[in-house]
Amino acid sequence: MNVQHIITFVIFTFVFKTNILAQEKAKIQNHSINVEAFGKSILWGTVNYEYQYSSFFSLGAGFGYTNFGSGQINRIHNDNEEIGQYWDLSTSQMLYANYFLGKNKHQLLLTGGLTNFWAWTRQKFPSETIYHSDTQIRWNFGLGYQYSKNSFYFRTTAYVLRMPEPTGWFPKVFPWIGISLGYKF
Repeated sequence: MNVQHIITFVIFTFVFKTNILAQEKAKIQNHSINVEAFGKSILWGTVNYEYQYSSFFSLGAGFGYTNFGSGQINRIHNDNEEIGQYWDLSTSQMLYANYFLGKNKHQLLLTGGLTNFWAWTRQKFPSETIYHSDTQIRWNFGLGYQYSKNSFYFRTTAYVLRMPEPTGWFPKVFPWIGISLGYKF
């Protein structure tokens, strides 16, 4: 079982367990779904589920899209040039905790968690097809602001992210920002 399967299992177990707890403790029930641009996924964004255990603490799990690319690729194989096609897909899966300070509509948010970056590549040549997969788990921390009104909320968070290897031009520890819109039910 690889890291990808373990994280997927943990996310589904987390969601299932919070639904059972919600039925047992209807008084504390507080689910939310939010969409975050940039944030813990670095580029495009994430879709997250959060369960509010109390007025100041929640746990979340999410799935993010990082990158997709495809095109033509050339290589020399057995002294012959081959032209093939490739495609790359990068996603992220995350588990995190939030701590809220303040009451009413305006709250300070402290957040921290783990993000699994998963990259999958396929290269198809006339002589063979090559598949490659890589997973890397990295930590993240953030400080943010949340404005809530009725069932909707807006969040902006400044993050410190540990980048996956190799980082290229990114530093290994990277400051970043995320903007979220959410709905509580």
